[in-house]
Amino acid sequence: MLEFDGVLYNKPMTRQQLKSYIEHELNDSQIAKWFSPEMKVFNECSILFYDAEIGQVRERRPDRVIYNNDEITVIDFKTGRKISASSGTSSRIYESSS
Repeated sequence: MLEFDGVLYNKPMTRQQLKSYIEHELNDSQIAKWFSPEMKVFNECSILFYDAEIGQVRERRPDRVIYNNDEITVIDFKTGRKISASSGTSSRIYESSS
C-alpha cells in the first residue's frame, strides 16, 4: 500500500497526524450526524434559487445535501484553507434557498 504525507491548511502532516485529525473531527457530534444512517443523502444534487441581483434562476451543486424529518443540511467541502460557515457566499445562498 502506498502512503503519502500531505498538507492540510498549509501545515505539513504525516499520515498518522492526518488520521488523528480526521478521527477527532468525525467525533464532533455535528459532523458525526452527517454520517448517521438516519439521514437521507444526496451527493452533488442541484439546488435552484432565484438571484434577485440578476433576475434569474441559478443553480448550485453542493457536495452533499442530507436530511431527516427535522432538518436539511447542505455541505459544500472546500479545499486549501479553512473557511467559516457563516462567512462564505455559498452559505448565504443556501440559507436564502430555504
